[in-house]
Amino acid sequence: MNMSSKGNMTRRRGLNMYAIFSFIAVLHVYLQGAYSSEDDHHDEDHDPDIENALLSSIFANYNSISVPLSPGGPLVVSLGLAVNRIIDLDEKNQILFSAVWLRMTWSDSRLSWNESLYGHIEDIHVPITSIWRPDIILYNDVTEEQRTLDAYKAQVKSDGSVKWLAPALYQSYCKLDVQYFPKDLQVCPMKFGSWSFHGDHLNLVNMTEYGDVSNYVANGEWELVALPVVRHVVTYQCCSEAYPDVTFYFVMRRRSLYYMFNIMVPCIFIVSIALLTFYLPPESGEKVSLVVTVLLALTVFMLLVAEIMPPQADAIPLIAIYFGCAILLLCISTAMTVMVMNMQYSGAHGARAPPWLRRIVLGNLAKAMCLQRLVKQNLENWNPSEVQDKVAPAVNGKIPKKDEEYLTTETPLQKFKSTTSLCRTPQIRPLSAPPEDKKGNNQDNDTLAKILRRLDGFEEHWKMKRRYDICKMEWELIVLVVDRMFLFLFFFMTFVINLIFLAYNPDTSDYSLDVK
Repeated sequence: MNMSSKGNMTRRRGLNMYAIFSFIAVLHVYLQGAYSSEDDHHDEDHDPDIENALLSSIFANYNSISVPLSPGGPLVVSLGLAVNRIIDLDEKNQILFSAVWLRMTWSDSRLSWNESLYGHIEDIHVPITSIWRPDIILYNDVTEEQRTLDAYKAQVKSDGSVKWLAPALYQSYCKLDVQYFPKDLQVCPMKFGSWSFHGDHLNLVNMTEYGDVSNYVANGEWELVALPVVRHVVTYQCCSEAYPDVTFYFVMRRRSLYYMFNIMVPCIFIVSIALLTFYLPPESGEKVSLVVTVLLALTVFMLLVAEIMPPQADAIPLIAIYFGCAILLLCISTAMTVMVMNMQYSGAHGARAPPWLRRIVLGNLAKAMCLQRLVKQNLENWNPSEVQDKVAPAVNGKIPKKDEEYLTTETPLQKFKSTTSLCRTPQIRPLSAPPEDKKGNNQDNDTLAKILRRLDGFEEHWKMKRRYDICKMEWELIVLVVDRMFLFLFFFMTFVINLIFLAYNPDTSDYSLDVK
């Protein structure tokens, strides 16, 4: 009995231990199956047979042409957009090249199923060509080729909701406002909408108020400031129904460093070189050539900018205003240089400067240009003894009544005539000398007369030379003062124009979203 009771107890203990281990094994298998089923749902690692059965069941009577029914009204299609990069903005043709990711969601009840009947499959991926999709297109697309996105599949969930994500490269029309170029801000719209279905059949709405820029790759020329999204409902002339659209506005600010360094800074230096024209001596003969060369160089830069700008008549670009002012300044500089050159050679014709010109230029203007001492020194070199009452009044603004007062100085020949009896009319007295002596005296008188006539010619030539030198000296001084005045004047004008252009920064924070 004892032996049998001990055997029964041993068997009971073994059965209990077996039951415990069996329960643990079953629980482990159950939990492992549950976790693996959940992982399968999340990882979408479906059983191929079950998924094939699901696809066969869904597409048995499915028609991809008919529009899904929506009991609550028109079919709602949500549209979103993520910007990957701004490839380029063609200013000449006003075309925006962009790489974006389209996001569309809608509901199709014909694509729903019961998860419990198909291995708890929550979603599947199907080719977009096998299901109905909204004909959402870009209204302001400028490409001639028909865009196709059929290679990208759509995600379909068990409740019939469809999500379609597709990358695309778009070329859209963008009307540019180049008024503040190269410090401009552009607003380029991308208008999406259905081409066939109006608002009573398809209601297009935006997913968010702003586009997704989390994966945006920065552009070297353009800074993406914002990407607002606006929904519009527009009635067109062709149809009485209203068509909704969703417009994404690319608000971009130009990075002006490239244009300022490669175009504007050289232009500023070129215009500044034109100032040297008024510092160059007129005797060099290169004053007009220098201005014309600078003008041609500036015209070349203007043509380079014109190749970039779109042909618009709505507004005058800021850079065009700068070039226009610079070219006008150079044209005026050329005209003033020609006038100065004409004044420089006026003294060569023996014409005296008008009294009013001497009074203004050699008087007040020379004093303002800090050239009064230089003018006075050059005038004193011609007649130091009479500079106080003859030349100095002209410098002080008082012109003598007669210009001939400059020439009243007694010449060496006049002094010679006043101190020698040879310059008087010879008085020949009759003498008792032989006829031969009278004949010798007559020959001497004739020789003296010839000498005096030759000296008179020298005297007239000396007067003319002195008059010519005085006229030339006056015009040279006038040209010197006028050149210095133009130098200061054009330096001030050039500085003001460059300062206004470089310091002007338009307010681009307040922009309008244009639907056009």
